[in-house]
Amino acid sequence: MKKTYHVFEEGNHEYTIIEKETPNGRKISLFYSDNEQWTSHTRGELAMKMVVTGNGVKFSKNSKNLDYSELHYMRLLMNYERETDSNDYNKIKSQIYFVGDENSFEV
Repeated sequence: MKKTYHVFEEGNHEYTIIEKETPNGRKISLFYSDNEQWTSHTRGELAMKMVVTGNGVKFSKNSKNLDYSELHYMRLLMNYERETDSNDYNKIKSQIYFVGDENSFEV
């Protein structure tokens, strides 16, 4: 079965996520939206995809070198996977604490 979700940022439809079961696992694809903030040749095109194999994930992009937009796409896909995972243990979110001097901050 195919599932479609829309990603909004600051009220704008930025991306569409399509999830589909395949023989190789759950294929989760991130597409640019059809909105006019994207150039005409980018609208509706695939940004990145990942396949959840049950023993890990495989991305469509080489993950050794990512630019910031590709890192954002990967985060969106990983956040989607965490939120839709059927195993409740995998939905637990980590807490990160920074320990330092008076200039410390929370992440």
